[in-house]
Amino acid sequence: MKKYVSIDPGLAGAIAVIDGSGKHIDHLFMPTMKVGNDNQVNVPAVREFLLGHGEFEHCFIEKVGGINKNGQKQSASASFKFGDAYGCVKGVVAGMGIPCTYLTPQVWKKHAGLIGKEKDASRGRCVQLYPHIKELALKAKGQALGDALLIGRCGLVSAGQ
Repeated sequence: MKKYVSIDPGLAGAIAVIDGSGKHIDHLFMPTMKVGNDNQVNVPAVREFLLGHGEFEHCFIEKVGGINKNGQKQSASASFKFGDAYGCVKGVVAGMGIPCTYLTPQVWKKHAGLIGKEKDASRGRCVQLYPHIKELALKAKGQALGDALLIGRCGLVSAGQ
């Protein structure tokens, strides 16, 4: 069976493993660890999770830049932390030799019919598509998992799978 990985990057993100039809195989909420006063992505835990699934055909990662909240840019510190998490995930995937495609939020949200919808709409859409995944009921974590799953579904279509 061909397997794909899709990632909503960031400290509060999620990693989803799906098959070529978009069926959910497994997921992991972004593992973090405390370093001093800050949380960071637990890079070895991400790598171990991916290694535990064998080989992947492809990876789809949300392509993000600085986040804009309520019309205001993130602080430099918050942007650095997010960029660090994004870079850690990209580095693990590249280091494992998994081919990767980066999808902007506009692209995967358009594919999912979520343009102009509230931020939590991905979770609601995924509850319809994946009613067996109980973690989708969790507000923040469910949203991250929903984003990861929808990024993967869009990636499969864009890659012609």
